[in-house]
Amino acid sequence: VLYVDNTFYLFGGIGYNGKTDTIYVSKDAKDWMYYGVLPSLNTKNTSNQFSVAYFNNKFWLVGLDMNSNFSIWNSADAKIWNLNSPGTSWVNNGRNITDKNEASLYVFKSKLWLIEDTIPDIWSTSDGISWTYESSPAVLTNNISPGRREYTIPFVYNNKVWIVGGRTINGISNNKNKDVYSSIDGKNWIQVTNNASFTSKYRLWSLNIGFKNKIWTIGGNSDTFGAVLKDEWYSSDGLNWIKETFNNNPPNILLNRMG
Repeated sequence: VLYVDNTFYLFGGIGYNGKTDTIYVSKDAKDWMYYGVLPSLNTKNTSNQFSVAYFNNKFWLVGLDMNSNFSIWNSADAKIWNLNSPGTSWVNNGRNITDKNEASLYVFKSKLWLIEDTIPDIWSTSDGISWTYESSPAVLTNNISPGRREYTIPFVYNNKVWIVGGRTINGISNNKNKDVYSSIDGKNWIQVTNNASFTSKYRLWSLNIGFKNKIWTIGGNSDTFGAVLKDEWYSSDGLNWIKETFNNNPPNILLNRMG
Protein backbone atom coordinates (compact mmCIF):
# COMPACT_ATOMS: atom_id res chain seq x y z
CA VAL A 1 0.00 0.00 0.00
CA LEU A 2 1.21 3.52 -0.85
CA TYR A 3 -0.27 6.85 0.31
CA VAL A 4 0.20 9.49 -2.42
CA ASP A 5 -1.60 12.84 -2.81
CA ASN A 6 -4.26 12.01 -0.21
CA THR A 7 -4.98 8.63 -1.83
CA PHE A 8 -4.18 5.07 -0.76
CA TYR A 9 -3.00 2.75 -3.56
CA LEU A 10 -3.21 -1.03 -3.06
CA PHE A 11 -1.12 -3.08 -5.52
CA GLY A 12 -1.55 -6.79 -6.29
CA GLY A 13 -0.72 -9.49 -3.76
CA ILE A 14 -2.07 -12.93 -2.89
CA GLY A 15 -5.67 -13.46 -1.78
CA TYR A 16 -7.93 -16.41 -1.06
CA ASN A 17 -8.41 -16.88 -4.81
CA GLY A 18 -4.70 -16.81 -5.64
CA LYS A 19 -2.46 -14.06 -6.98
CA THR A 20 -3.89 -10.81 -8.29
CA ASP A 21 -2.46 -8.02 -10.46
CA THR A 22 -5.21 -5.50 -9.66
CA ILE A 23 -4.77 -1.97 -8.28
CA TYR A 24 -7.33 -0.40 -5.94
CA VAL A 25 -7.52 3.15 -4.55
CA SER A 26 -9.18 4.71 -1.51
CA LYS A 27 -9.44 8.13 0.11
CA ASP A 28 -10.17 6.85 3.60
CA ALA A 29 -8.75 3.28 3.70
CA LYS A 30 -12.33 2.02 4.20
CA ASP A 31 -14.05 2.28 0.82
CA TRP A 32 -11.98 0.94 -2.10
CA MET A 33 -12.43 1.36 -5.85
CA TYR A 34 -10.90 -0.61 -8.72
CA TYR A 35 -8.23 1.50 -10.46
CA GLY A 36 -6.29 -0.68 -12.92
CA VAL A 37 -3.73 -3.45 -13.26
CA LEU A 38 0.00 -3.84 -12.84
CA PRO A 39 2.22 -3.54 -15.95
CA SER A 40 3.13 -6.53 -18.11
CA LEU A 41 4.71 -8.63 -15.41
CA ASN A 42 4.89 -12.40 -15.48
CA THR A 43 1.66 -12.46 -13.46
CA LYS A 44 0.75 -16.13 -13.97
CA ASN A 45 3.67 -17.30 -11.88
CA THR A 46 5.14 -14.29 -10.12
CA SER A 47 2.57 -11.56 -9.50
CA ASN A 48 3.51 -11.58 -5.82
CA GLN A 49 7.19 -11.07 -6.68
CA PHE A 50 7.19 -7.31 -7.17
CA SER A 51 7.53 -4.16 -5.11
CA VAL A 52 6.28 -0.59 -5.54
CA ALA A 53 7.49 2.76 -4.13
CA TYR A 54 6.80 6.45 -4.80
CA PHE A 55 9.93 8.49 -5.52
CA ASN A 56 10.64 11.76 -7.39
CA ASN A 57 6.94 12.20 -8.27
CA LYS A 58 6.68 8.76 -9.85
CA PHE A 59 5.56 5.28 -8.92
CA TRP A 60 8.43 2.79 -9.26
CA LEU A 61 7.93 -0.95 -9.59
CA VAL A 62 10.44 -3.82 -9.74
CA GLY A 63 9.58 -7.37 -10.75
CA LEU A 64 9.82 -10.02 -13.45
CA ASP A 65 8.66 -9.12 -16.96
CA MET A 66 6.90 -11.55 -19.32
CA ASN A 67 10.28 -13.06 -20.23
CA SER A 68 11.13 -13.56 -16.54
CA ASN A 69 13.78 -10.83 -16.66
CA PHE A 70 14.16 -8.68 -13.56
CA SER A 71 13.04 -5.20 -14.66
CA ILE A 72 12.09 -1.80 -13.28
CA TRP A 73 9.08 0.29 -14.33
CA ASN A 74 7.89 3.81 -13.54
CA SER A 75 4.61 5.69 -13.89
CA ALA A 76 3.33 9.19 -13.16
CA ASP A 77 -0.20 7.98 -12.38
CA ALA A 78 0.01 4.19 -11.71
CA LYS A 79 -2.02 3.61 -14.89
CA ILE A 80 0.47 4.02 -17.75
CA TRP A 81 3.75 2.23 -16.99
CA ASN A 82 7.12 2.69 -18.71
CA LEU A 83 9.84 0.03 -18.74
CA ASN A 84 12.79 1.92 -17.31
CA SER A 85 15.60 -0.56 -17.83
CA PRO A 86 16.09 -3.99 -19.43
CA GLY A 87 16.79 -6.97 -17.21
CA THR A 88 20.44 -7.36 -18.16
CA SER A 89 22.17 -4.29 -16.67
CA TRP A 90 23.07 -2.87 -13.23
CA VAL A 91 26.25 -4.83 -12.60
CA ASN A 92 28.60 -3.40 -9.98
CA ASN A 93 31.47 -4.89 -7.98
CA GLY A 94 30.78 -8.29 -9.53
CA ARG A 95 27.15 -8.24 -8.31
CA ASN A 96 24.19 -8.37 -10.67
CA ILE A 97 21.03 -6.66 -9.50
CA THR A 98 18.95 -8.42 -12.16
CA ASP A 99 19.48 -12.12 -11.47
CA LYS A 100 17.04 -12.36 -8.56
CA ASN A 101 13.34 -13.22 -8.53
CA GLU A 102 12.27 -10.97 -5.68
CA ALA A 103 13.26 -7.56 -4.35
CA SER A 104 11.73 -4.76 -2.26
CA LEU A 105 11.75 -1.00 -2.84
CA TYR A 106 11.62 1.77 -0.24
CA VAL A 107 12.45 5.49 -0.07
CA PHE A 108 14.94 6.62 2.56
CA LYS A 109 17.22 9.66 2.96
CA SER A 110 16.24 11.16 -0.42
CA LYS A 111 17.12 7.96 -2.32
CA LEU A 112 15.26 4.99 -3.72
CA TRP A 113 16.55 1.79 -2.11
CA LEU A 114 16.26 -1.83 -3.24
CA ILE A 115 16.93 -4.90 -1.12
CA GLU A 116 17.19 -8.28 -2.84
CA ASP A 117 15.95 -11.37 -1.07
CA THR A 118 18.69 -13.84 -1.89
CA ILE A 119 21.90 -12.39 -0.43
CA PRO A 120 20.45 -9.99 0.67
CA ASP A 121 22.18 -7.24 -1.31
CA ILE A 122 21.13 -3.61 -0.76
CA TRP A 123 21.30 -0.99 -3.54
CA SER A 124 20.37 2.70 -3.81
CA THR A 125 19.76 5.28 -6.54
CA SER A 126 19.10 9.02 -6.72
CA ASP A 127 17.50 8.93 -10.17
CA GLY A 128 16.09 5.40 -10.67
CA ILE A 129 18.62 4.71 -13.43
CA SER A 130 22.12 4.49 -11.92
CA TRP A 131 22.28 2.09 -8.96
CA THR A 132 24.99 1.82 -6.28
CA TYR A 133 25.70 -1.34 -4.27
CA GLU A 134 25.57 -0.50 -0.54
CA SER A 135 25.92 -3.63 1.62
CA SER A 136 24.98 -7.28 2.26
CA PRO A 137 24.04 -7.41 5.98
CA ALA A 138 24.38 -10.97 7.23
CA VAL A 139 22.26 -10.21 10.30
CA LEU A 140 19.14 -10.21 8.10
CA THR A 141 19.72 -13.90 7.33
CA ASN A 142 20.50 -14.76 10.96
CA ASN A 143 24.21 -14.65 10.05
CA ILE A 144 23.80 -17.61 7.70
CA SER A 145 25.82 -17.25 4.51
CA PRO A 146 24.82 -17.72 1.83
CA GLY A 147 21.26 -17.03 2.90
CA ARG A 148 18.14 -15.13 2.02
CA ARG A 149 15.21 -13.33 3.71
CA GLU A 150 11.90 -13.13 1.90
CA TYR A 151 8.14 -12.60 2.45
CA THR A 152 8.61 -9.23 4.15
CA ILE A 153 8.99 -5.64 2.92
CA PRO A 154 11.19 -2.91 4.47
CA PHE A 155 9.51 0.33 5.56
CA VAL A 156 10.56 3.65 7.11
CA TYR A 157 9.58 4.87 10.58
CA ASN A 158 11.20 7.42 12.91
CA ASN A 159 14.19 8.03 10.60
CA LYS A 160 15.04 4.33 10.42
CA VAL A 161 14.39 1.47 8.01
CA TRP A 162 12.60 -1.52 9.56
CA ILE A 163 11.98 -5.18 8.71
CA VAL A 164 9.38 -7.29 10.53
CA GLY A 165 9.26 -11.08 10.23
CA GLY A 166 9.61 -13.00 6.98
CA ARG A 167 11.39 -16.24 6.14
CA THR A 168 15.12 -17.02 6.12
CA ILE A 169 16.59 -19.76 3.92
CA ASN A 170 20.07 -21.17 3.43
CA GLY A 171 19.64 -23.89 0.85
CA ILE A 172 18.51 -26.65 3.21
CA SER A 173 16.90 -25.02 6.25
CA ASN A 174 13.73 -22.92 6.05
CA ASN A 175 13.12 -20.72 9.09
CA LYS A 176 9.95 -18.64 9.47
CA ASN A 177 10.36 -15.67 11.77
CA LYS A 178 8.67 -12.99 13.84
CA ASP A 179 11.82 -11.00 14.50
CA VAL A 180 12.35 -7.24 14.03
CA TYR A 181 15.36 -5.33 12.59
CA SER A 182 16.19 -1.65 12.09
CA SER A 183 18.84 0.48 10.36
CA ILE A 184 19.72 4.17 10.76
CA ASP A 185 21.65 4.40 7.48
CA GLY A 186 20.12 1.70 5.24
CA LYS A 187 23.38 -0.26 5.23
CA ASN A 188 24.02 -1.50 8.75
CA TRP A 189 21.30 -3.37 10.62
CA ILE A 190 20.63 -4.40 14.23
CA GLN A 191 18.17 -6.93 15.64
CA VAL A 192 15.56 -5.24 17.86
CA THR A 193 13.99 -8.54 18.94
CA ASN A 194 14.12 -12.14 17.76
CA ASN A 195 10.67 -13.01 19.11
CA ALA A 196 8.06 -10.26 18.89
CA SER A 197 4.94 -10.76 21.01
CA PHE A 198 2.50 -11.48 18.17
CA THR A 199 0.11 -14.30 19.05
CA SER A 200 0.81 -16.03 15.72
CA LYS A 201 3.70 -18.47 15.60
CA TYR A 202 5.28 -16.62 12.66
CA ARG A 203 4.65 -13.45 10.61
CA LEU A 204 4.96 -13.71 6.81
CA TRP A 205 3.65 -11.47 4.00
CA SER A 206 2.25 -8.89 6.44
CA LEU A 207 1.59 -5.28 5.49
CA ASN A 208 4.14 -3.37 7.60
CA ILE A 209 4.03 0.44 7.74
CA GLY A 210 4.93 3.44 9.90
CA PHE A 211 1.83 5.54 10.64
CA LYS A 212 0.92 8.11 13.34
CA ASN A 213 4.12 7.62 15.34
CA LYS A 214 3.74 3.85 15.44
CA ILE A 215 4.85 0.74 13.55
CA TRP A 216 1.92 -1.31 12.26
CA THR A 217 1.86 -4.90 11.05
CA ILE A 218 -1.43 -5.94 9.41
CA GLY A 219 -2.65 -9.35 8.30
CA GLY A 220 -0.36 -11.75 6.47
CA ASN A 221 0.25 -15.45 6.91
CA SER A 222 1.23 -17.70 9.83
CA ASP A 223 3.06 -21.01 9.94
CA THR A 224 1.27 -22.76 7.05
CA PHE A 225 0.35 -21.40 3.64
CA GLY A 226 -3.31 -20.42 3.67
CA ALA A 227 -3.39 -19.65 7.42
CA VAL A 228 -4.30 -16.01 6.76
CA LEU A 229 -3.95 -13.68 9.74
CA LYS A 230 -6.77 -11.20 10.38
CA ASP A 231 -5.16 -9.07 13.05
CA GLU A 232 -3.27 -5.80 13.47
CA TRP A 233 -0.47 -5.00 15.89
CA TYR A 234 1.33 -1.73 16.63
CA SER A 235 4.50 -0.64 18.43
CA SER A 236 6.34 2.59 19.15
CA ASP A 237 9.78 0.98 19.39
CA GLY A 238 9.64 -2.35 17.49
CA LEU A 239 10.18 -4.23 20.75
CA ASN A 240 6.87 -3.92 22.62
CA TRP A 241 3.72 -4.75 20.60
CA ILE A 242 0.00 -4.21 21.32
CA LYS A 243 -2.86 -5.89 19.46
CA GLU A 244 -5.37 -3.47 17.92
CA THR A 245 -9.05 -4.07 18.67
CA PHE A 246 -11.97 -3.30 16.36
CA ASN A 247 -15.67 -2.60 16.83
CA ASN A 248 -16.09 -4.37 13.49
CA ASN A 249 -13.79 -6.67 11.54
CA PRO A 250 -10.91 -5.02 9.61
CA PRO A 251 -11.65 -4.47 5.89
CA ASN A 252 -11.32 -7.76 4.00
CA ILE A 253 -9.74 -6.10 0.95
CA LEU A 254 -6.66 -5.55 3.13
CA LEU A 255 -6.60 -8.70 5.24
CA ASN A 256 -7.50 -11.15 2.47
CA ARG A 257 -4.22 -10.34 0.75
CA MET A 258 -0.72 -11.34 1.73
CA GLY A 259 2.30 -9.36 0.55
